[in-house]
Amino acid sequence: MKTRGAVLPLVITVLFCITLMLTALMKLPGGVLRVERTLEKKLQAIYDAESQILLQLYGLPSHDVSVRQAGPWLELSSPAGTWGRVCVVAGRQYDSLSRASKRELVERFRVTLNQEILLGKNIQTKSGNRRLFGPAQSMSLVVENGDLLVDVFGPAKVCNFKSYGTMTLRGAAEFDTLRVYSSGQMFFAGDLKINWLEAYSADRIEISGNVHFSGAAVANGSVLLRQHALAMYPSALLSLNAPVEYEPKNIADSLLLPAYEDDAGVSLVPFGWSLL
Repeated sequence: MKTRGAVLPLVITVLFCITLMLTALMKLPGGVLRVERTLEKKLQAIYDAESQILLQLYGLPSHDVSVRQAGPWLELSSPAGTWGRVCVVAGRQYDSLSRASKRELVERFRVTLNQEILLGKNIQTKSGNRRLFGPAQSMSLVVENGDLLVDVFGPAKVCNFKSYGTMTLRGAAEFDTLRVYSSGQMFFAGDLKINWLEAYSADRIEISGNVHFSGAAVANGSVLLRQHALAMYPSALLSLNAPVEYEPKNIADSLLLPAYEDDAGVSLVPFGWSLL
């Protein structure tokens, strides 16, 4: 009898728990269906937006796709209902270019980059050779009649530099965005990480040391990757009049070419899909 008395409360507790579970299960299907319908609508909206973007990438214009320049790449976006916009960035497929096409591509990149730098926030103009040392910080600087040496450390968000002479960047810094334009030679060295690079030299570009970057390095002369330099995906390396030289270890993935808003009928390679 004592055993039965001890078991009875346990049985009642188990039955009570089962009753609660059954009650919850009876209420669950309606909620699950509502969540399922909402998720289905969201996925359908995202799918429709992605489909419109893919049509645009394959050369079939869509009124629902917006296109804007994002540095050396194109950003395409399409509305996904109340869930925001589907966005993707794209570059041109790296294939053979005619001399005229290569000249046009280099010139467009040069002009666009020059405009972006000159429109940089709180831009300063200095004359003569300049040297920047110490902690990295966001800035925009144009150096006339001289060379520019940037030897900094630490993080920086956005830096824009233009030099009418030779430009050298080294140190141990990490840049979110780095735009650099040089009328002379351009050198990268040290221990740099550049998440978004736009670099142009009217002479040549040499990237060495332990420099990791993604973006575009474009020059009239040679573009060289040496030592442990690493071009991460997506990256574009383009020279107008000389070779682009690197070893397999210097390239993390296949290379792209810069793309522009009126690039019609070219092979665009999308990357970086996101919902904003």
